[in-house]
Amino acid sequence: GYYLTGLPTDLNQLFQQAYNAGARIHSNSWGSDAAGSYTDSAAQADQFIWNNPDMTITFSAGNSGTDANSDGIIDSDSMGSPATAKNVISVGASENARPDNFPCDTGLGYTNCAAQGGVNDIFTWGAAWPSDYPANPIANDPSAGNAQQMAAFSSRGPTDDGRIKPDIVAPGSWILSGYSDLYQQGYDGSPNPQNNAWQYDGYGYPYDSQYKYMSGTSMSNPIAAGGAAVVRDFYQKTDAHSASAALVKATLINSAVDLLDENNDGVNDNDYPIPNVHEGWGQINLANATDGSHQYVDNTTGLTTNGTAVYQYSISSSGSPFKVTLVWSDYPSTAAAAANLVNDLDLTVTSPSGTVYRGNVFSNGWSAAGGSLDRVNNVENVYVQNAAAGTWTVEVSGFNVPQGPQPFALVVDGTFGTAPTPTNTPIPPTNTPPPPPPTATNTPAPTNTPVPPTNTPVPTNTPVPPTNTPVPTNTPVPPTNTPGPTNTPVPPTNTPVPTNTPVPPTNTPVPTNTPIPPTPTPGSGGEVIYVSSNTNGNAGGVSFADEDIMAYDVNSGTWSKYFDGSDVGLNNSGGQDINAFHINADGSILMSFVGASTIPDVGSVDDSDIVRFVPTSLGTTTAGTFELYFDGSDVGLSSNGEDVDAIGFAQDGSLIISTIGNADVGIGRTRDEDLLKFTANTLGANTSGSWSLYFDGSDVGLTNRSEDIFGTWLDSNGDIYLTTNGTFSVSGAAGDGADIIQCVPGSLGSSTSCSFSLYWDGSTMGFAGEVMDGLFISR
Repeated sequence: GYYLTGLPTDLNQLFQQAYNAGARIHSNSWGSDAAGSYTDSAAQADQFIWNNPDMTITFSAGNSGTDANSDGIIDSDSMGSPATAKNVISVGASENARPDNFPCDTGLGYTNCAAQGGVNDIFTWGAAWPSDYPANPIANDPSAGNAQQMAAFSSRGPTDDGRIKPDIVAPGSWILSGYSDLYQQGYDGSPNPQNNAWQYDGYGYPYDSQYKYMSGTSMSNPIAAGGAAVVRDFYQKTDAHSASAALVKATLINSAVDLLDENNDGVNDNDYPIPNVHEGWGQINLANATDGSHQYVDNTTGLTTNGTAVYQYSISSSGSPFKVTLVWSDYPSTAAAAANLVNDLDLTVTSPSGTVYRGNVFSNGWSAAGGSLDRVNNVENVYVQNAAAGTWTVEVSGFNVPQGPQPFALVVDGTFGTAPTPTNTPIPPTNTPPPPPPTATNTPAPTNTPVPPTNTPVPTNTPVPPTNTPVPTNTPVPPTNTPGPTNTPVPPTNTPVPTNTPVPPTNTPVPTNTPIPPTPTPGSGGEVIYVSSNTNGNAGGVSFADEDIMAYDVNSGTWSKYFDGSDVGLNNSGGQDINAFHINADGSILMSFVGASTIPDVGSVDDSDIVRFVPTSLGTTTAGTFELYFDGSDVGLSSNGEDVDAIGFAQDGSLIISTIGNADVGIGRTRDEDLLKFTANTLGANTSGSWSLYFDGSDVGLTNRSEDIFGTWLDSNGDIYLTTNGTFSVSGAAGDGADIIQCVPGSLGSSTSCSFSLYWDGSTMGFAGEVMDGLFISR
């Protein structure tokens, strides 16, 4: 059926009942349309696994896959929640392998099964849902018959913070599923007791009075959950080992197989090699998972920051794949966090000749040497296609473990000679249950289903909606309210860019070797505070979106919209939320965005880049042009944690930035509570210059995860004004993400000292409940 009731507000209660009864696998074929966001429900799922690391929880990815841009390929960014959680196994749907032989019950008079010779018609995606799948190749692709293809409806990744999802896929179209004895259309004269109406929630016509054909990630998820149970049983029977959730997940991922026709064009050319937004790390393969060829580590003592565990594996012959998978069940994040990884481990694999491979650096489905360390995922893989014989070294290290120690699981597969030799010194665990994440303020809403009661979570099957007339022959009735994705970040590496990606600009970036501190004129002759928020909202009766900049006139106490992003082609999808800005003396605005995106006049930009907006008008009729100002990849900002999330200028005109996570730009690792100084030689498309540490936040008490610098403005007298991504408490000031604190520095650099005070209290200025992700002050 379409309705799912009885879910507790806190999912920990749901999981705890099963855990207390002895269950260690929890299958969930339900979820809400979250478009990749990390919700309170996702945080609760992560919390339960953190507290109960031997509980494997699986979730359906969702059925929101559509081709909204009509390019024949399913769009990215439609993952449902709680499948966006870090620690669960998120399961997408591939096609059923059978091309035919889907018999139906000829005795049912309300169907045309007999006229079809007792066999269901396998429709194409476009014939069944023409508005969702309007273009080839997906439109003309049959809904079953090719195990190398994805089911069109399966929700795609990544998550909003860039994590690879789904984790794995399993068959999910035309699956024979048991009838509920409470509801059997055509066999039982009573209507569905939930709403007293007939509903047809299957594909085709029933097989018999006990089984019907079903499709959806609600079908693929239990297949994967069953696979998880087989893997757990394998470890119990072969090694008398009770596997952790991380080990079960690592085993299923390590043994998964890359689909060869993810874009459903009928050619096994592997256009989208793993990892990708369609299948994640591939389709489960239980034969691989339980053939006994792999070795594993289920580390329960954990690693702390700067801790390492080193293992060596002897490969007996050259030319075969060597696959290493690292998974850890991470500490829960919060729905308000921009990046959801808390404890950050690193996977590094070194070949016998000294070649270094880092986790999740892939090209054409296999690991590439070098690259940057992953700062986003709690699943890291190194897959070497043709491994050389000899001793391979696998190192797991704790880059940043604020909630440690962090246990982990390692699965390694190859042509082995000897067993692994660990060299780490275990640290006794000190984990304590975390405080509950924020309580959900709304209940998940359904996706791709006929309109159900408001605020009721639903199963993730993709059913055909009810009608009062017999179901049409051959073609199931398509859903009428299938929404398109609302936020489409650029897919992970190895995912081809859609063919309608705008061509990069040909404009010449404006050189500004000596940036001039801004001096915009306040509207009423006094101080004006300019802010942006990480969400849509309302300030002083003026509504805004997260791609806008608002102005607060201190003298009059009034709010106005200074920059309207939607007027110039920005919107809160596709990574175009402004998360850093600065107003120049000439009135132009520097800005960076929360994700990789396509910006008018410029083309593709990364979240480590800065663009310059030259306005011809501002306010509610914003107009102007964009140009590239700063290319972060040119000067070492290349990993996911090195996204620009604060922009300012020092007294000498040097650019000041902060990053969303830890960064390494050649001056040692810096953190998200620090400010970096960039002394430019050139700017624009060929940015060059040098970095130095300007402000060390940990020196002055900015050490908690919620104290990441989210915005900054530097006064001409050297004072530093900051806003954070959440609650903060430093000597002399405390508040939250809606506030501004002032630092009068005593010293800067690697020995920063500050005298802090609360400069601006957002809760008293009409900005309560917001998280300020950009800041500028005009005096």
